[in-house]
Amino acid sequence: MISRLGLALAGLLAFGSASAVEMPFSQQAYDQAMQHKAPVIVDFFAGWCPTCRIQRPLIKYLASSARFDKVLILVANYDLEKPLEKSLNIGVQGTIVVFKGGREVGRDVGELNVGELAKLFSKAL
Repeated sequence: MISRLGLALAGLLAFGSASAVEMPFSQQAYDQAMQHKAPVIVDFFAGWCPTCRIQRPLIKYLASSARFDKVLILVANYDLEKPLEKSLNIGVQGTIVVFKGGREVGRDVGELNVGELAKLFSKAL
């Protein structure tokens, strides 16, 4: 049986969409995306973080752009995803990590400029 995530990932890779696929982090989604070498952005978000709250609408704006239609954005809860944080050496919330071809190609901490975020997101393409 093909999972809903599998269908979304297959559609993202094969056909794209009008915008990036943005979803809460799950290990399954992350593992599948890495296996398929999909362009992935992991956003380490905390609801109590003022920087994260400013970043959120900027990320949503970029995610809605056709430019990033093949990108999967996984929003990782900074307070809950400790194994992921350890594996990626994440020290603070507001960190964004970009993957292309199954490997990390960029990261930034606390970026609040939409132009700089767009440059970072472009590394996934």
